[in-house]
Amino acid sequence: VPIVRVALGEFHGLALTALGEVLAWGLDQGPEVNIPSEALRISGLPERASLNQPVPRAVELPHRVAEIFTGAYHSAAITEEGLLWTWGSNDHGQLGHGSGVPPLFRPKLVEALHQRGEAPQQRVV
Repeated sequence: VPIVRVALGEFHGLALTALGEVLAWGLDQGPEVNIPSEALRISGLPERASLNQPVPRAVELPHRVAEIFTGAYHSAAITEEGLLWTWGSNDHGQLGHGSGVPPLFRPKLVEALHQRGEAPQQRVV
């Protein structure tokens, strides 16, 4: 499948395919893993972590994606319906889910921009 767009962050990258799928690779772009509670108690590790991903893998999103973006340690995707999904570091609330939210290893809809019952805004180019 042809790649139509690439976005590169500090230590990770995204690619958008012609089919509207997103591929990710690099630091913390691998599958999410849960760390057993006993290991947490002993090691002080976070509850969840993500593995490094040396080769591109599909990012699970419920809709076809039209645009991709990366920051240094976070990523965003806008679907064809105009919905914004973000993931990655949230040290300063940059994901749009509020401050105090831990890093997200899977895309999450930015609900503050898409209130229930409202149709997504059409994008003007």
